[in-house]
Amino acid sequence: MKKNILLIIIAIVFSINTNGQLPIPCIHDTIPLTISSDTTWNTMMDIECDVEITSGNTLTINNQAHVRFSTESKIIVKPGGKLVVNGGTLTNKCYDLWGGIEVWGDPEATQIPANQGWLSISNGGTVENAVTGLRVGSEDFAGKGGGIVHTNGAFFRNNQTGVL
Repeated sequence: MKKNILLIIIAIVFSINTNGQLPIPCIHDTIPLTISSDTTWNTMMDIECDVEITSGNTLTINNQAHVRFSTESKIIVKPGGKLVVNGGTLTNKCYDLWGGIEVWGDPEATQIPANQGWLSISNGGTVENAVTGLRVGSEDFAGKGGGIVHTNGAFFRNNQTGVL
C-alpha cells in the first residue's frame, strides 16, 4: 500500500509542468470554428479547434484578449480573410504547443488582400508557445503560398519556429 502511494506521488511530481501546475488534458475538435463575419475578441478564450477566417471577413483580437489554443489547433487565414492581433496574446492552453498561425494565399495572383490572406500584428500582439508561430502558406505547401503580413511591435516568444 505504501509503495503504491509513493508511486502515485512520484508520478504527480514528474507530471507537473514548469508553472507548477498539473498538465490539462487537451481536447482537439476536428470541426473548425469558421469566421464568416467580422468578429472581435476582447476576453480570455479557450479554443479547442482550428479557427478558419474566410474571404471577406476579419477576426480582430484586441489587447484585452488572451486566447489559449489546444494542441494541434491553429488559425488559418484563407485568401481574402484578415486577422488583426491588436495587442492580444495567442498562446497554448495545455502543456503542449499549439499549431500557430497560417496565412494562405495564391502565389500566382497579385499581392492584394482580395487574393491573399492578410495578417497584422501590432501594439505588443504576442504569438507564443506554438510549433510555428507564423507560417506564410500552409503546412502541406499545396499551392497556398503567398499571404500578406504586417507587424509593428509584435512578439514571437517561445515558439519552436518563430516565422516560416
